[in-house]
Amino acid sequence: SASFTSTYQLSWPSVFRAAPVGGAVSGDFSNIFLGISCMTREYSNLSRLMTLNVFVPGISCFLLVVPYITVKILGILRWQGHDRHPNHDAVQRDMFRALIALFYIIFPVVSRRTLSSFKCVHVGASAGAGQWRRLASDLSEECPIDENGSTLLASIFLLLAYPIGVPLTFFMLLRYFEVPAMAKHKVHQALLSEMKRHVLNDTVEMLQIVQNRMMNKSHGEPPAPSQSSTSVRVPSAGAAGGDVS
Repeated sequence: SASFTSTYQLSWPSVFRAAPVGGAVSGDFSNIFLGISCMTREYSNLSRLMTLNVFVPGISCFLLVVPYITVKILGILRWQGHDRHPNHDAVQRDMFRALIALFYIIFPVVSRRTLSSFKCVHVGASAGAGQWRRLASDLSEECPIDENGSTLLASIFLLLAYPIGVPLTFFMLLRYFEVPAMAKHKVHQALLSEMKRHVLNDTVEMLQIVQNRMMNKSHGEPPAPSQSSTSVRVPSAGAAGGDVS
């Protein structure tokens, strides 16, 4: 991510150096709305939270769900069933893949933005009553923890929704659809398939050897030597011993 101080070679006071002043130009959704905070003073930290963590993901999810809703409606109107549209399964599969990819992209961004609402730094005098706390990502904002206002409530809600809620939701979905058991079953099936393949290959090879020996015996020819044949010494009545292959 870019750093304002290093890019423009500015030396900030020591109390400011610990704060990520260049956070507004870091690699996240803030780049899209970078000019809004410069044009109006009403674009506060709460506005950024609602815009970047609620409206942008919400609109993106809605646009991805629109084809699926359309297929559902067309299925009811033309095929007498919400899941009877010819492309229903394909659209549903693509929608889930797109939503998973979207959450994979936006989850770190919105989680970082949400957690930054709880990070505050001390600004002012080095100690005593002249020191106050400001939001580290935006020094023009008071610390939401000290303010105890709507920004803190929104930050707590988004904390439960993204950094905690998203992993918990995916974990519950994995358990609901029995994905661990499904993965274990696939591993067992793969092992069984591999064992069957080896057994069939060995059986075919042995059958070919037996068939060749039977054909040679029917024609009165001695059996062809085999790599797997071993020499066994069997005692007989007329001789002390003989080699039988």
